[in-house]
Order: sequence, then C-alpha cells, then structure tokens
Amino acid sequence: MSVYRRGNSWYIDIRLGGVRINRKAGNSKKEAQTIAAELKTKYRLKMLHVEDISDNFDIFFYDIANRYFKYCKSVKSKRTYHNEKNYYENHIDPEFKNISLAMLTSKLLSDFQEKKKEEGYSNRTVNILLGIIRKIINHNCTDKQVKRLWNSLDVQFPKSLKENTKQHAFLTFDEFDALLPCFKNEMTRLRAVIMRYTGMRPAEAAYLTWTDINFELRKVKIQGKKINKYEWKPKDSEERTIPLSDEAYEALRILYKKRNSTSIWVFSNTDKPIIDMDRALATAARSAGIKKKVSPNILRHTFATLQLASGADIRSIQKIMGHADIRTTMKYLDAIDENLIKAVKAHKNRHSSDKIPTYKKRNAKKNKEK
Repeated sequence: MSVYRRGNSWYIDIRLGGVRINRKAGNSKKEAQTIAAELKTKYRLKMLHVEDISDNFDIFFYDIANRYFKYCKSVKSKRTYHNEKNYYENHIDPEFKNISLAMLTSKLLSDFQEKKKEEGYSNRTVNILLGIIRKIINHNCTDKQVKRLWNSLDVQFPKSLKENTKQHAFLTFDEFDALLPCFKNEMTRLRAVIMRYTGMRPAEAAYLTWTDINFELRKVKIQGKKINKYEWKPKDSEERTIPLSDEAYEALRILYKKRNSTSIWVFSNTDKPIIDMDRALATAARSAGIKKKVSPNILRHTFATLQLASGADIRSIQKIMGHADIRTTMKYLDAIDENLIKAVKAHKNRHSSDKIPTYKKRNAKKNKEK
C-alpha cells in the first residue's frame, strides 16, 4: 500500500483483486490511510467486489502511453513510431510520469501548452505534443473502464496554436525540364520522373518492387512488404493505389525493359533497394542552375502543387498522396496563384503530345543542334 502527497492533497495507490486504485483520498495523510484501510477491509470481507473497485479505477499516464506505443510499433512505420516515441520521452514523459489519468485537468493541459511555448518550442511542435497526448488517450478509450473514467473527467484540450503557413517548396515546369538532362544516371532520372508524376514519398519509391506495378491497369500499389532482411511499412500502415499518368507509365516501361531480371526492386539492379537519391538530386539541381534546395520530397510537393493548379480535385489528390487529413493537402493551395495557373495552361498547350524522352535522346538532340 502506498500513500503519497501531491500539492495539498493526499492520494492512495493500492491493488485489490488485480485492479489498481490510484486516486485522491483526502486532505491529510491520516484520511488517506483510513480510506485505504477501509477499502482493504471491505475487500477481505467480500463486501467490495471487483465491479465496485472499477468505479474507483485509475491508472498512471505512463501505463496507457506504454499501451499506445506498443500498438504503434506493430502497425505504424518505423519512422512514425520513433518520431512519436522521441517526442513522448523527451517532452511529455517528464511532465506526466507521475500523473494518473484521473488527475488530468483542462488547466494541466493548458499549463503544459504554455510551458512549452515559454521554453521556446514552435507552435507546430507544441501542437504535435498535445496531439500525441490526445492519441494516447483516444487509443486507450477502447477499454470500457478507461473510457468511463475519461468521460467522467470532462477534460477539454486547449485550442491548437496557430502555425506559420510556410509554403511547400516545389519545382516549376521549366525548372523540372531543366533538371532532367542533368542526371548522370538514367535510372535516377527516371526515378525523379516517376516520383514527380505520382506524388510518392521517397521511401515508397525506394521500396517499390515490380510486383507492385500493374501495367495493364496502369496502377501502382503502395503496400508493406518483408523481403529477406528488408521489412517496410507505408506511413501509418495505410496501403493505397496510385494511377499512372502517361509520363510515369512511359518511364516505368523504359525501366522494365532495361531491368536486371535478378532484381525485384524497381530502382535498383541489385538485391538491395537504393534508399537515397539526395546527392544525385542536389548535384543535378546545381548543374541546372536551380537555386532552391532540391530534395526527394520536393518532387512530391511538385506533384501536389502542379496538379491542384491544373484544376485537380483536392479529394483525389489527398487519396493519391495518402494524407489522413485533408488539411495537409490543403496546405499546397497556399502556393497556387494566377501566374502558376497560367503556366499550367501554357505548358499543357506546349507539351500536349510530348512523351518523356530518354537521356540518350536528349543528348542526341543537343549534339544535332551543335
């Protein structure tokens, strides 16, 4: 049996019949000890059943956090799991380690939000931390006892802080056209084309296999896989299907014809997937005279921005990109203005019948001009 003090109140922490009771018991140590002794006596005399104990049921926050992260580890991608776990261990656990669920209040959450702001964390980071707390509680509310206790507390989360509306960087049509011939490796160049015209995440492209592609239906399936020592899951374990545009389809056909029959990976001719293309992109961007930072993610941003500028349905783009929340997709609308829409129309008229040329054909064309 444990009796402890928090602020001006005293709490009990005991186990009866396999159920933990951790709650406020009075304003003095003596009151808390008396209540704990009464509960134990009633239980021994079979006057207090497990069903009765559940009315006083409480649990420490770190217990439900452990349950949540155990679930995350089994269903979410490694990156998502480790990111959330690091946020929790570095920022949430130190504040909530000795807090029980019944001790959570609206003021406690507001104070946590204010404290993190005062410590200099960005509004986005503070929102992420409170979002993780909310996820932990919501996940555990599948347990009836936890849900009943949480609903009885009537705790309100503070409003999300306003985040800076930073626009996603993307490549214009001219920048992307200038980038393509600057790749030294044709497979990397075609990889950039496919990512730009499908909106795939860098990891989704890296772990893409030939069995994920249906040329007949012109679709690519993003799905988890375990191949030899390589195990990969899409973000939040959400599988989805991406339709292939003419440009992406043509690029994949070229790769398929030149593939190594012993390799299962689309962007590798060995038994190992090629994860990184950052250096190749950065080098090509410098050669093309592009001043902005060009990373694999910028190809995904380019897809979303230019598709929305050309009038694509935002719900369709959300589904193709695998966004759980449409507000994530809507951020790309910030980069769209009249000039970009005019550029889209002009590009469509200029390249209406164009196909993706191979690297060799581009060089041949340049040599002929010389």
